[in-house]
Amino acid sequence: MPHGGTPQEAIAGLAPAHSAVHDARDAASGAIGQAGEERQLVATTPTAGLVAIGHYLGLFPAEEGQWHHEVRRGPDIERLTEPEARAWAAPGDPSHRPSILDTLVGRGLLVPVSWDDAIGFARAYRLLPLLSGLGPNPENPDNCCIGTFGRPVVTVDRLGYELWVEAGGQPSLWDACRRFAVTATEPTLIDPYAVLLALRDRLDTLTSAGAACLDLAVPAAPGSE
Repeated sequence: MPHGGTPQEAIAGLAPAHSAVHDARDAASGAIGQAGEERQLVATTPTAGLVAIGHYLGLFPAEEGQWHHEVRRGPDIERLTEPEARAWAAPGDPSHRPSILDTLVGRGLLVPVSWDDAIGFARAYRLLPLLSGLGPNPENPDNCCIGTFGRPVVTVDRLGYELWVEAGGQPSLWDACRRFAVTATEPTLIDPYAVLLALRDRLDTLTSAGAACLDLAVPAAPGSE
């Protein structure tokens, strides 16, 4: 069983051999597609505002030769079927069945996000780093690399890197933004909300590359407010 790669790649690559599936992420604006004899219903509800919550753990054998995917959300391990895992990994793909999306929303594995209430979202979730920081790119010091030792996986701008570092040590996205704003030297980033919007613009890059995942916020330490 292969290891490494992003959750999207893992879900596409670890499907049972008899499944007629393919990874259409590179060919269809980051969406993971699925081919098969069963006709797929097209979702009629908006999916662009859905955000995946949890840490993908892999594909595991179950009863009678079946397999299931596992995602950790907070302290709990959730089991997902193949269609559920694909919808979780790429919720913006309009080919997913609305009933599957609704189920994942009900389980808290997908969250509808309205940036009109960005602070509410930021208080409820945190950014959990999953890879190592590799520091500035030697060829372009304004950018920084994230990956495993000696193997960069994704390159982000310096601000994205600093936010990734800060968020990893804070109980919620909002705590990270507030702390970052206190020490910011850039005048446009002394407001926590401005920091949150800057982080929002970089979330997809960080999560789709497997550099981080969104998870439930944890209680702040006493006296940290």
